[in-house]
Amino acid sequence: MKKTILFCGAMMTAALFMTACSEDEITVSSPNNKWEELIGVTADSNQDWITAVSVKLNIEAEPGSLVTAFTIGDEIPTILGQKEMKGNGVMKLDIPQGIGDSFGLMCSNGSYTEYKRIYLTGEKSFTEDAKFVDTKATTRSVSATETISRATPHDPSLDGSSFYGTTGYSSFGGWAWESLATALPEGQNVKNNSDIIYDYEFESNGPMYISFLYGYTGNYGSRVLGYYYHSKGTYDDIVYVDISETLKYDYIDGLAKVQYQLDGNTNIWYDANFDYRDGDGLSVNKRTTTQTARQGDNAYNTLLVHKEYESRISAMRGLTFKVDVPVGKEFGFYLKLIGTSFTNEQRQNMINEGVPADRLPDVETNFTHMAFNTTGNAGQHRSGMRSYDNFTFMGLDDATKVGDMDCNDVTFGLLNEYGQPYSDKPMKVQSWTIGYEDMGMEQDFDFNDVVIQVTPNTYLHTAEVKLLAKGGTLNTELYYGNQQLCVVHEAMNVPQKSMINTSDDNASIAPVVIASDLSWPDGYTMTDNSNLFKIKATREDGTIVTVSTDSYLQNDRVPQAVCIAGDWAWPKEKTNISTAYPIIGQWGQNVKDQSYWNWYTSFIQEHIVNPYSE
Repeated sequence: MKKTILFCGAMMTAALFMTACSEDEITVSSPNNKWEELIGVTADSNQDWITAVSVKLNIEAEPGSLVTAFTIGDEIPTILGQKEMKGNGVMKLDIPQGIGDSFGLMCSNGSYTEYKRIYLTGEKSFTEDAKFVDTKATTRSVSATETISRATPHDPSLDGSSFYGTTGYSSFGGWAWESLATALPEGQNVKNNSDIIYDYEFESNGPMYISFLYGYTGNYGSRVLGYYYHSKGTYDDIVYVDISETLKYDYIDGLAKVQYQLDGNTNIWYDANFDYRDGDGLSVNKRTTTQTARQGDNAYNTLLVHKEYESRISAMRGLTFKVDVPVGKEFGFYLKLIGTSFTNEQRQNMINEGVPADRLPDVETNFTHMAFNTTGNAGQHRSGMRSYDNFTFMGLDDATKVGDMDCNDVTFGLLNEYGQPYSDKPMKVQSWTIGYEDMGMEQDFDFNDVVIQVTPNTYLHTAEVKLLAKGGTLNTELYYGNQQLCVVHEAMNVPQKSMINTSDDNASIAPVVIASDLSWPDGYTMTDNSNLFKIKATREDGTIVTVSTDSYLQNDRVPQAVCIAGDWAWPKEKTNISTAYPIIGQWGQNVKDQSYWNWYTSFIQEHIVNPYSE
């Protein structure tokens, strides 16, 4: 069944979450000896037991711009921090260790969006400059002085023109090709992926844009991209609008279809094309195009460039076109196969859908609406669309009856009415789990005596706090600075001495939100400010033990709390953390060894408690 989509601008929302820790009543003479015996190493003196990299960004951007840091390479990105710029300024944020070698930055001022890729250095903390110089321009303009390319002068036969003019380039993250390779995989039939829509039209609520992103085809025949629109419920008034030739030419209106940057060098843009054979000089594939006009110009195929440079691609942008459909009309896209004959099968299929005989195309055409197409070796679908990693990709096959049906021979990014990359999936917000030991020097290192989850919202300057588990029997209070947030057992509505969510494989008692709008001022980070969350446990003799994430500094550098990125699964009662997470020692002994930054994702199932799930 065809899916009709109401196209609207991307909205970012924040989802808030939590996590926690545990306790045991074992007395030891030397916690340092016991700790290092458990983890099997001598701990790095720079280790703070927080799975975060502290980053300071010196931002240069137009006042009023919103700068968002987020994870890349995820189905749904996670917001790591946001700052509304009132002029140039500093943005401090925590980057979870183990997310990969980089994170994304997006600067948006309402009418323009620009992306940057920030690479992790391997240091526990570092400072980086982020200059968004293009935010004064609109996404639909480009100047000749700013468009610098390494490509040598190209053959004039590779120059073509769009049918009603391009609108310049649109910026995408340097990871867009990585994301697209996951969203619409090469050589895989889109019908085999339930996340991909392969039969669809949109409902217009105003102008939108599409941007060239990727092409991988050996077809040298001319192919024309266009859009069609019609009134709801009828194809009687269907209208076709050609946009641009897609395969025959490398340059449209004097501009390369796609450009990219390497290694953060913002002075040079490199050209790319859609000819899958064109890899002259690239070491990975060494493919050579059979097109003499394309040989030796240093403008290579998008897929071959991606395979060669991978994460070195720090920025990319695509030639962009306006799609101006009257509000309320339904519309889709097509790829015309110039030089082919319109088949009787396609004629009958379109007439069966209600298209008048005098409004049929004159050549074979692949449509986003599946029923319009001819039947091929794997069905009638010729297009695929998927939102992934904060982008929405749309691709079309360039043949009709044969092919692999991966529907990405020519691929585009969808942009909203402001020219910003569109996604129908809201981002979530990074959360952090803190697990505490409540016995001070007498600890069993299961870090589940109290487990909380903190989710800072750096845009609203608030934080949410949830109680996840209570593995200690002592009467325990939770504080934020000098503010008491709760008495833990009372907040979880269980008798004192009860242990909650520390014995079974899965937490059975739902998290308790104890604060939804704590003040989280600009510049606060979990690295610097997680120590504001403290527990105070009262012993049988009336003495009070106070524990926070910086208690290791007063405890011979032995942690009494750990702060873990995301929805962490804490150890079961009386199970030390090194039993549940065997490679924590390798992480603990060298804060710069990125091989073990994701230790908290490598657990032994029988020794951990999975967070509560509905």
